[in-house]
Amino acid sequence: MAGVAPFAGRRTRSSAAHEAPPSLWLGPLLLGLAGLLAGVLPAVAAVPIGLATASVTRTAAPVSLAVWHGFSTTLVLSALTLIGSVTLFVFREPIRRLAWPRALGTERLYSGGLSGIDAISRWISPALQSASLRSYVLTVLVTAVAFVTTALAASRILPTPRPLTSIELHEGVVAALIIAAALSAVFARSTMAAVLSLGTVGYGLALIYALLGAPDLAMTQFAVETLTVVIFVLVFHQLRGFGDLSSPLVRTRDAVVAVAAGTLVTTLVLFIGASGTTSRLSSFFAETAPRLAHGRNVVNVILVDFRGFDTLGEITVLVTVAIGVRALLLITRDPRA
Repeated sequence: MAGVAPFAGRRTRSSAAHEAPPSLWLGPLLLGLAGLLAGVLPAVAAVPIGLATASVTRTAAPVSLAVWHGFSTTLVLSALTLIGSVTLFVFREPIRRLAWPRALGTERLYSGGLSGIDAISRWISPALQSASLRSYVLTVLVTAVAFVTTALAASRILPTPRPLTSIELHEGVVAALIIAAALSAVFARSTMAAVLSLGTVGYGLALIYALLGAPDLAMTQFAVETLTVVIFVLVFHQLRGFGDLSSPLVRTRDAVVAVAAGTLVTTLVLFIGASGTTSRLSSFFAETAPRLAHGRNVVNVILVDFRGFDTLGEITVLVTVAIGVRALLLITRDPRA
């Protein structure tokens, strides 16, 4: 109504103008008189200013106010400011013509700035926005590897590795199986071979969990890996077979980037695991799991109690992915089949 009512309705005569009542001009008058009094007799305001300063700084600070403190740097700078302001005001027109040409109007500056930004965008967009997911992933990986490697080399924060721990024969066999399956997935020539190789990697990790005393994690890994393999089989069944879509030079570049990223991650994991950092979380969970969550299996208690919402989110993601993949398969299916 405030924006419509003044312009709606019939035109009427306004009431005669009259002087404002004292209740409106008395406040500004008192403030003006107080400012004039404080300027002429600044010692009057010394006490309240001192109290305000003491309440902020928590210490009594002497306040000395006077009309004249003698010649000082502050006075000279104030005088120069006043003189410069008066000079600029008197000669404002010649200065405006000299300092601000007519060709540099604000609208033209704004339009020129936008045109320059558009030109820069057209120049760099083809290189940065190639509409290729592979190029985006390559850029992210190269940037991450370069930054992290440079930071580690400059700060020298990697701890001294400890002596190698003993490895049982069956653990070495499982590790070798995982490495062989990963290499098989890389060099696979068919979708089914790649899926089976990736599944072997996941099942090998589940065996590692089981051998290292985490059967619950092994069960979770087995379930997730089985679902993942089934989803991959359903999706790859609708896709064409593998083919060489890149030149040997591009494949060599991708291999170098992949080896660099894998080496960096492996180095970080090995050194972090060998750093011997102490954590209070393990003792906290071990002490509070039976007392607060009433469970002796600490890992299960962490998954369903301390990290219950995280586990619920992970399950939700898996179920959503499964439903989405199934929906895509139903959409792409030929209705005549």
